[in-house]
Amino acid sequence: MARLERVPEAHLYYPDAVAVAALGHEGASIVDGGYPASVGAYLGSQSSPEAIIAFYRERLTTQGWEATTWGVYPAVGEIRTLGWQKGDLLFRLAILRHGDPRDPVELDRYATPYRFDLFPAPKR
Repeated sequence: MARLERVPEAHLYYPDAVAVAALGHEGASIVDGGYPASVGAYLGSQSSPEAIIAFYRERLTTQGWEATTWGVYPAVGEIRTLGWQKGDLLFRLAILRHGDPRDPVELDRYATPYRFDLFPAPKR
């Protein structure tokens, strides 16, 4: 997790976004595979989803990240999910539905609730 926190994109927030909650955990190995470490955040913005997506697309691609769908799966409660890969890392961006009980309630104050996660890319 410490390695991921040092990656500049772990702190890449849309300009008017407010961080509502931090995301992340250490990785763990278990008998049937385990899960990787990750870092990220729940954020809220008064801007449109399109503006937020365009911001991340532009910033990440100019920093050498390439759009990918590998290892980037939509979850319940997500309106749109996108991903980028750079080396052995994945950056996952998700625009969220309002009112999902799994997300922090503070997100409902914003026009666009979203989250991002940064984690090691799964092996192909």
